[in-house]
Amino acid sequence: MKYLILHFLNSLPLILAVSTANAMTGQQIYARHCANCHDTLADKLRAPSFEVLKLMEVSGIYKILRSGTMKKQALRLSFSEMIKVSEYITGKRLSDRPRKNLFVCADHMKSFGDWTARPHWNGWGAELTNTRYQSTEMGGLRVENIPRLKLSWAFGYYGATSALSQPAIADGKVFVGSESGDVVALDAKSGCLYWTYTASATVRTAIVLGERLQNKAVKTTVFFADVMGSAYGVDALTGQLIWKTKLDEHPYAKITGSPLVVGQMIYFPVSSREETVTEDSQYICCTFRGSVVALDLTTGRKIWKTYMIKEASHLQKANSKGVRLKGPSGVAIFTAPTYDAHTDLVYVATGNNYSDPSTENSDAIVAIKAKTGQIVWSHQVFGNDIFNSCRDNSNCPEKLGPDYDFASSPILTELKSGKRILLAGNKSGIFYALDPDAGGKELWSTKVGRGGSLGGIQWGSATDDSNAYVPVADLGRLHPEGEPKWGIYALNLEDGKHVWAHVAANLKCDPYQKKSSNACLPEAYSAAVTAVHGAVFSGTVDGKLMAFSTKDGGLLWEYNALHEFQTVNSVPARGGAFDGSGPVIVDGTVFVNSGYQRMKDGVGNVLLAFRVEN
Repeated sequence: MKYLILHFLNSLPLILAVSTANAMTGQQIYARHCANCHDTLADKLRAPSFEVLKLMEVSGIYKILRSGTMKKQALRLSFSEMIKVSEYITGKRLSDRPRKNLFVCADHMKSFGDWTARPHWNGWGAELTNTRYQSTEMGGLRVENIPRLKLSWAFGYYGATSALSQPAIADGKVFVGSESGDVVALDAKSGCLYWTYTASATVRTAIVLGERLQNKAVKTTVFFADVMGSAYGVDALTGQLIWKTKLDEHPYAKITGSPLVVGQMIYFPVSSREETVTEDSQYICCTFRGSVVALDLTTGRKIWKTYMIKEASHLQKANSKGVRLKGPSGVAIFTAPTYDAHTDLVYVATGNNYSDPSTENSDAIVAIKAKTGQIVWSHQVFGNDIFNSCRDNSNCPEKLGPDYDFASSPILTELKSGKRILLAGNKSGIFYALDPDAGGKELWSTKVGRGGSLGGIQWGSATDDSNAYVPVADLGRLHPEGEPKWGIYALNLEDGKHVWAHVAANLKCDPYQKKSSNACLPEAYSAAVTAVHGAVFSGTVDGKLMAFSTKDGGLLWEYNALHEFQTVNSVPARGGAFDGSGPVIVDGTVFVNSGYQRMKDGVGNVLLAFRVEN
């Protein structure tokens, strides 16, 4: 009895704390546990504000808290508290049934033929070289018809505030992921639904198709990853899960870069959220290491994993505040790998270090043997770029770097002379040309943007046989002095010289500057661009989708997506900022996602399909 009384007295503080927490309202829980990050520090942490969160579906927020990206932050909450705060934010009850898709295809998906021989777009860059160029044969879109593009259909993502996953198109089907974790297969002509597979967390990678082997039969499979670090293989015909593999055990690991399929192997880049959690002074920074993971296409078995930092993180000397931090860390890979069939190498573009000391593969283009994972060469463009979101607390490195990641995939292409070059844009606003056959030796570099923590050059450029088409975002709180240079810049592949430029008319709107957050949407070119013969397509942060002539940069077509849409699946949807993934052009149709939660006025949740009006 004495032991029971002592045990009760010792447990009393915890019991009282739990009782107090359970008595709290959803508003009080939000104020205590959520408001600092989502109200006070939303811009700095790149976190959605309360105004953005309340646009989400209640089940989506509950899922994020219980098993998604906020699982670690929600450890102090009970399940009932998670429900309370989710219901408070959205103003909806968790028991409310979500609206189901009302436009289901009349027939099941029958079979896949040889989809590679017919119009398609697979993965991030259309080809393994990531040029983001679609031929007339595959794209079916001639430059003289672009001015007659009209909206054909719109598909709404239920309860979403962003639409970032780039679709794959094959055999007349559209495969695309969503913020809720739903990966859907749609009919390309009508937008009707064939099947839905629900991943454990948000899917923002492009979808990639490949052919796995099953009992000596070839089965078309869709591959993707979620923001909690898991990779998936799902049957393209049925939507049934074939395999699921955890790529990294770090609690803040995530996958944003799209996978790459080569033969019977698939390569995934690994990134993380650890850079932003350093705002918490109680967090000991930092332990994550970026990597590339190669899996077997059929089974999902790991074949190799190559870290961008050789040694594991460990305690370092004390910083200026007398705190011993951990390192080396960082060097995340945000973007899709690129494959070189000539040398059997995989190229990746890397990010900055999170904590001291700096390492040689940060802010670099790295070449890796496709079969073994061995690093062959690395070309670093910025050294000592050590950056995290510490806000001058104990997690700050000795010297905070400029945050000049590579956020776009390397592009492998050829000059008219036959010489091979590797192209890459950096958040510094510099576009580089390297020699892949000379250990990544720099051939030329051209400064096109002011630079900044959100670009410079952000998600991706495109090439044809003459030029590189480079979008400039120039956003973020950290940037050099001077006005941004939002626009599209055409650079000659031979020497990097300017061919033409389309520069935004209004350069004054910058939502990331102090006291002006969410006050405007700039004509910044952050999203990846896509080229066809004679034209380059680009979306802007202020919701415009445009096509420019590759000859002189003249505007061929423009569509403003900042409005509500009547969707084929009856889900309420609106267009927003174009950011992240770019347009996908197949068989005369332009498919593009619209919506980005980072800015309230840029929120959106819609997939748009445009066709030439007969």
